Amino acid sequence: RREFGWRPFGSATAITLGCILAPVAVLSAWLQSVVVDTDRYVETMAPLADDPAVQSLISDAVSNQILTSIDVQALVDQSLGALADVGAEQGLPERATERIEGLAGPIASGIEGFVSDRVAQFVASDRFAEIWETVNRESDPQLNVAFTGESVAVQIESGEVTIRLALIIDRVKERL
Repeated sequence: RREFGWRPFGSATAITLGCILAPVAVLSAWLQSVVVDTDRYVETMAPLADDPAVQSLISDAVSNQILTSIDVQALVDQSLGALADVGAEQGLPERATERIEGLAGPIASGIEGFVSDRVAQFVASDRFAEIWETVNRESDPQLNVAFTGESVAVQIESGEVTIRLALIIDRVKERL
């Protein structure tokens, strides 16, 4: 007659814990080797600067940020309204002043397209790759802090990691 003691139960518990903790250990080792080591993190992220999908996402985000902060439509409306007023004062026919104000949409669209094209050109340039490296080098310590929930520059919400694009936006504004 065999008696079952604590050994089978202990073995099963140890195997189960090992299976549960193995993925956590692998993730922890990866985080330690890639994210905590800034040089390795930057080296890992560098190829993304040349990825068309990443360039498109960054280009769209930077363009939207610039255009949101400028409010092109309001500026064009204001400028053309002032031009129409001056034209009316100078004796320009009413029909001509109406047409001037009617140009607001196409002009605003052209400016927005110009900004988007310039941003896309910049994001596809070698200069962007340098800035991408700088952004990642500066963001890595913040990313490490983000994992603890204490970061402002890098945020993790609903499985999405968001990195501040302020440096890229500033460079594009300078070039514009």
